[in-house]
Amino acid sequence: MKEKAFRKTLPAASETDWNFSGQNAFDYLYDLSETIGSRLGGTKGEYLAAEYIMDKFRSFGMRTFLHKFPIWTYDNKEARTEARIGKGNWKNIPCEVHMPCSSTPKSGITGKLFFAVQGYQEAITPDVKGKIVVMSQGIPKEEREHFLSYKPKALVFIDGRYETHLHRQLTGHDYFASWGSLPTVTIPYLDALPLVEAKLECEMRIKIANEEKYVWGHNVIGEIKGTDFPEEIIVICGHYDTHWQCPGATDNGGGTVIAMELARILAKKRPKRTIRFVLFSGEESGLHGSIAYAHELLESDKKERAKKSFDPASGRTLLERHRLGLNIDVMGSLLANDVILYSGPEDLGASMRLLFFEKKRNLRCSRGPMSSDGTPLAAVGIPVVQYGRYGAGTGFGHTGDDSIKYLSSEALFLSGDICLTWLRRYVVDTPTLPFKRDVSQEDIKKCEDYFQGRRGRDPRFETKRLFPKGDPKIKDPAKKNLE
Repeated sequence: MKEKAFRKTLPAASETDWNFSGQNAFDYLYDLSETIGSRLGGTKGEYLAAEYIMDKFRSFGMRTFLHKFPIWTYDNKEARTEARIGKGNWKNIPCEVHMPCSSTPKSGITGKLFFAVQGYQEAITPDVKGKIVVMSQGIPKEEREHFLSYKPKALVFIDGRYETHLHRQLTGHDYFASWGSLPTVTIPYLDALPLVEAKLECEMRIKIANEEKYVWGHNVIGEIKGTDFPEEIIVICGHYDTHWQCPGATDNGGGTVIAMELARILAKKRPKRTIRFVLFSGEESGLHGSIAYAHELLESDKKERAKKSFDPASGRTLLERHRLGLNIDVMGSLLANDVILYSGPEDLGASMRLLFFEKKRNLRCSRGPMSSDGTPLAAVGIPVVQYGRYGAGTGFGHTGDDSIKYLSSEALFLSGDICLTWLRRYVVDTPTLPFKRDVSQEDIKKCEDYFQGRRGRDPRFETKRLFPKGDPKIKDPAKKNLE
């Protein structure tokens, strides 16, 4: 890390300083998104970011360590799409490859187009066979087997957005079971329109060269031990990884740096409860880091309860000691709306509604899982508040334009101040935690439905279900070992 120049931040908080620094958070964000850049799980960028976050946590005086988990990571060496109408000349079409998907032969593939509208079953006919299929939306999960049975050559999605960059798709290995490994790209709407109008008179050729590796991912953990109730663990989390080749300023550099600034402040406050900051990796490819963390809590709970010495009346497992979680995802845009989703007692939602009302800010708050790292925690019984800030500026997420030029220190302050006020009021110094450790069966069922519907895998986080069959050798490609 010595070769990179990072911005200097404010000194550690004093005993009386409860001020969240938006500028401090913005400086962290510059380092993560501009100096380090893309942080796809399992890549060098992820390792550099992990080292950076750990260095900051150590400078705050926190106990810091890594939680390692296996993950598939991806790279693309070539993605090229061309099209021609009738006997006209071949024209290059901008494209983004879906990660992962199968590579084409070195010579590429060529075929006539089949327009499948929005991918509904009625539009999928035997005429798909041997064609390059174009559609404006994804095929519902339950209809994909029917689609693949006709053996199309490739799949082309139309991006209906008008940003300067195409949205990059990172589906992860979770979808292979239902999608197959069909070569897949996304092309811009305005380039797709004349092709769709030409229909069968149009041909397309596609070349894709992808790489996949099975490596280690790293969750970064920094802990502040509680003074009065050290056995009670409060998790403040978010993901620091990004989509493939994205700077990831909003998603989720913003949430990461808010957590880091909260750590700077709370590290000197001697909170009554243990505060554990967990910055996850692998979120963008399928919540892999948070699932691995939740899975290990679940497994350790089973082992502890199986011991003859375990006393259910007086003993608490590590899972039970996790009392509450705050997940922060998608932050930093000034023109945006605050959204809270929570799993647990109604008081969690009420506390946030009250706080936003006091701050004279609008809030959409409801029960249910978010497509983010708090959901695996909720699914294993940990009450969780998940906080995001969405709006026009966040439309650049998952693109090469997700940079700090659309974000502001003021927006980071607005969200960070909310988090710090809520933690100070209800968590840090209260003699009794006001929220019961109670996640209802209805909440857990919603989490299960999320995992089954969106991720297509067992919500109980059995590691063998997270990755393809077989036992590949796992090695750490980092240049130097991380602690």
